[in-house]
Amino acid sequence: FVYKCHHCDFKGGFSDGYINTRPKQYKRPTEPQVKSKDTFVDDFFSKRGISRSVLDKFGIYNNGKWICFPYKDTDGSTANIKFRTTGKDFRQSPDAKKILYNYDRIHNQRSVIFVEGEIDVLSLAQVGYDNATTLSDGASTTVSKGKDDLRFKGMENSPIEAEKVILFCDNDEAGKALKESLLYRVGKDKAWYVNLSDYSDCKDANDVLVKHGESALKDLIENAVPYPVEGLYTANDYQNEILDLY
Repeated sequence: FVYKCHHCDFKGGFSDGYINTRPKQYKRPTEPQVKSKDTFVDDFFSKRGISRSVLDKFGIYNNGKWICFPYKDTDGSTANIKFRTTGKDFRQSPDAKKILYNYDRIHNQRSVIFVEGEIDVLSLAQVGYDNATTLSDGASTTVSKGKDDLRFKGMENSPIEAEKVILFCDNDEAGKALKESLLYRVGKDKAWYVNLSDYSDCKDANDVLVKHGESALKDLIENAVPYPVEGLYTANDYQNEILDLY
């Protein structure tokens, strides 16, 4: 038999063994009342072409040596915090709900840009795109199509309404694997991609911003390419055949 508490949503049942399906309880992180904005934070981001106004828009602050990236839910509350040092030490709030970064802005957007890392989200905001997002966990060199992969829990916890998703993953093996993993989950009918072939010296969006400037980064987004869908063709695909008729 099965049971469900309509007060706390605890539910389960008995068969050959006990089944416990209590929904996971997440812990909301506590943010300091006074958020530090030490000069090393501005120095770190200014070298990456990101201004203080963008940092303030995204609520970036520091807790000692840790730079803090709040992950905001649709109601503006902080669901998770990603921490990093100016080196490459990372951590997240313990037992927090995994959601997409910048979710409060992108959840109901018609177009969303998927990048790899918070700094790339800020880089795109620097050139006027506030509709970028990223997963909270780093990319792996392995393509993932498993429903239970915890690295993609943020997509399950924070669904988006976008009709167009531009994939702008890092130009390395991990980035290529992430692109395939996201493509599997988004679907080719919605997916577009950024072509970095003209920027072989760049790994990601922030590289383009730093090395080639804001206009170059904007042009990449504006010239994103739709993924070809098997069995779907455009008039250009039949150009030669049409000309042969005449």
